[in-house]
Amino acid sequence: MTGLQPPNIAPTSAAQIVTNAFVTANWTNGLTFLLNRPLFIANATATQTVTTGGSGVPVLFDTEVTDTYNGHSTTSNTSRYVGQAPGWYRVSGSIPWSANTSGSRKVWVAVNGVQVAGSVGQIGPAPASELVVVVVPSTMVQLNGTTDYVEIWVQQDSGSSLTVNPNGSNQSGINIIWEHL
Repeated sequence: MTGLQPPNIAPTSAAQIVTNAFVTANWTNGLTFLLNRPLFIANATATQTVTTGGSGVPVLFDTEVTDTYNGHSTTSNTSRYVGQAPGWYRVSGSIPWSANTSGSRKVWVAVNGVQVAGSVGQIGPAPASELVVVVVPSTMVQLNGTTDYVEIWVQQDSGSSLTVNPNGSNQSGINIIWEHL
């Protein structure tokens, strides 16, 4: 959304006249923003194959639950949520993996394709008959408005390809909300 900005209450001076335009531009728009912060919640309903080893791949999110300012596309770069206002965003999620008794599964948050320190969730092998869900630790990331994007990446080293979103009842999910400047 062009012009989306967090509150910025301009300082007033004794000589400044507070007009309706001043209030709208500086207070009303800021309060409207705070009451409707950028929020993105999505799921990945399609199975995604992840090869063993390698440096990881971003999870593709194809179903939006909510996207208050259209920071995500379900047709282009579907792994990305593009920041809609400058500030700090809270990112969390969970990724279900198909069952496999060897290796580990890892998930992390990335900004502009770079792993965010402290955002890694990892688990070892699961029982052969059970899928395993790896939680993405709640992570704060700073975005500079529409020039930065957030993704959840995954990697595994089981020795064979595994899938995320192995069935419709356990879908990968991502939650992102603007917190503060």
